Amino acid sequence: MPNLDELLLDIIDISSNMNDEDVRHFIDSEYDKFIKPAPLGKVKGLREHVVTALREKANGMFLWVDLMFSEFKGIKDPKVLRLRLDIMLTGLPTLYKTILTRVEKENGEGKTVAQFKEIFCWVAHFKESLSILDLN
Repeated sequence: MPNLDELLLDIIDISSNMNDEDVRHFIDSEYDKFIKPAPLGKVKGLREHVVTALREKANGMFLWVDLMFSEFKGIKDPKVLRLRLDIMLTGLPTLYKTILTRVEKENGEGKTVAQFKEIFCWVAHFKESLSILDLN
């Protein structure tokens, strides 16, 4: 049996450039889930516009694409969607801040963005799966 030090391991290089094609496929798949079933799915040229805009700003991040589609959910007007695509923010920190601010406005009840950030960080860094009791 070979010694671990003797094994030659390939280095897996992950970069936004290398992820670009996979991200494009992911965007295509998610588009079909979020946009196509809605009336927006019939708007000519919208698919290409959405895929191109998301791919250009995704920077290889699948999570960012997923969160952006969640942000677009419920938009029925193609003009509104195009506007959102044109002004959408890049990078996860900015997107998280936008989402947390919206949550604060919608579910305020005295809670602040700082409280939501604290809860988000706690959940994101928990070392094991959270139970319903933990989440409550």
